[in-house]
Amino acid sequence: MRTQDIAFGNNQLVLLLLGLSLKLAVLDYGVQFANFSVEVLDLFLILLHLLLVLFDKTAVLLDSLVLLLVLYSFLHQCYFLRIDLFFQLINLVVHNLVASLNLSNLIFSFGEVLALMLLRR
Repeated sequence: MRTQDIAFGNNQLVLLLLGLSLKLAVLDYGVQFANFSVEVLDLFLILLHLLLVLFDKTAVLLDSLVLLLVLYSFLHQCYFLRIDLFFQLINLVVHNLVASLNLSNLIFSFGEVLALMLLRR
């Protein structure tokens, strides 16, 4: 073998190793890009999870607020119903008094009618 053949072989080996190194560098950049893409996707999923948790907490808060408003309206409705019941009771008492006065007038009138009938006989 000649020296030129050995030098040419060495050059081919160096070129082959440089090509392999270039391929590995390109693959390394591809792996780094894939790793970066996975990290970006992971951050996106974390943000989406936080957003869903925020919506869940907001829904629970709104549900509690609606429940408080319903209870508040029931309390006011109960207050007005008590006032209405009070006025109905007053109305009933007044009507009972009027009815008792009318009944006493009727009995008194019936007594006068009986007295007049007895006097006529």
